[in-house]
Amino acid sequence: WIKRCLDLVVALICLMLLLPIFVIIAVSIKLDSPGPIFHKQFRIGLKGTQFRMCKFRTMIATASDLQQTLESKNQAKGGVLFKLKIDPRCTRIGRFLRRYSLDELPQIINVTHSEC
Repeated sequence: WIKRCLDLVVALICLMLLLPIFVIIAVSIKLDSPGPIFHKQFRIGLKGTQFRMCKFRTMIATASDLQQTLESKNQAKGGVLFKLKIDPRCTRIGRFLRRYSLDELPQIINVTHSEC
């Protein structure tokens, strides 16, 4: 429980320090394209437990619908992974967030809370 307490304290301090950056990114996402600020997805964690993972949205809101039309251009051969070097579904701010891994910042919420 000591490690869990330390994780929570560090995560909460990071959240407080990063709050201004979160706000700037959230406003930028909203101004860049319509849709939610966060992309939420269920993932499997430690010991097979399921949790909701949150990231800043970097693609247009209808990205999953467009994936089927882009399947023929998939650059990740022979697998379940779908990857395009220049993905037309990415928003302008989304490309910037991905380049600097800023889209991953909300995952610190996963340390403090199981839901976003």
